[in-house]
Amino acid sequence: MNFTGEKYEEVKSLSTTDITKLIRKEIREKYKGMKISVTSEHFSGGSAINITIKECGFNPINTEWNPKEEDMQLRKSKYNEEGESLLKELEEVANKYNYDRSDVMTDYFDVMFYLHVNYGWESEEEWIKEATENIKYSNDKGVIRYKKTDDREVFKKQLNDFVEESKKGKVICISDLMINAESQIERRIDNEG
Repeated sequence: MNFTGEKYEEVKSLSTTDITKLIRKEIREKYKGMKISVTSEHFSGGSAINITIKECGFNPINTEWNPKEEDMQLRKSKYNEEGESLLKELEEVANKYNYDRSDVMTDYFDVMFYLHVNYGWESEEEWIKEATENIKYSNDKGVIRYKKTDDREVFKKQLNDFVEESKKGKVICISDLMINAESQIERRIDNEG
């Protein structure tokens, strides 16, 4: 991926620290209301700019993402469309100041600075918890699991879904359902007949 950013000529004599300040200013102007950290680091092989999204006003986690999915072919993207889009936009902002003449086939790396754009781990933990709470997920073996919930309405929905799926002959793991779920499910199946 060889490229020369549109602002590279203007900044090629600046240090990575100074370029970081320019990127930070542009991001603050364009992404008002979001909390985004832009820092630089220096090391023996060059320098890097790190862009970390700490608050963005939405949950970027894909609700279909299952980190426990063992088959990488079946694993969904960790971020939803909006989350992926924000990462890409921030990368494009920073790369306007960068160039890349690397050739990974020959293990040759030549960049103005390395770039890392990600979501902050503290925020991401909360977003993951929020996005994956009370959802069902399945794997390629047809096993359906339900997240534990104390919300009666969510539990009723899970219970109805469980009955429908069990009628289809699906294997259901009910160990994650609310306490006493098994007896409630048995009563529901007995009542329906």
